[in-house]
Parts: sequence; structure tokens; C-alpha cells
Amino acid sequence: MAVQSMCTLDLSKAFDRTNHYALLIKLMHQNLPVQLLTLLNILFRVSVSLRVIIGTITFRRFEY
Repeated sequence: MAVQSMCTLDLSKAFDRTNHYALLIKLMHQNLPVQLLTLLNILFRVSVSLRVIIGTITFRRFEY
């Protein structure tokens, strides 16, 4: 049986007042994949504009 995973993030002001370093440390203790931790670390440091496209459905763009 194949294992499927999904990760969803709502980045709109979700972490404005969060200590990002402390959050990453807690996530590290949850044994999250290094690739996901690295991605989150990058997102915490830069301004990002994202748009999600699934098949033919395009969701609105949002800035983080």
C-alpha cells in the first residue's frame, strides 16, 4: 500500500508574532523531513507571493 502525504499552509499573517526560530526547533523535535524544515525556514526569511494551481483550478494569489 502506497503512503500519501499532504501539507497545507495558510501563510497569511499566521506567523507574524511567532518566534520563527522556536517554531522550527519544535518542528525539528517532531521529526519533520529536513526538506520541509528548510522550506519553512526560507519562507520565514523572505517575502513570498504564492498561487496554488491544482489541475484546472487556480486559487487566488496571496503575499506573505
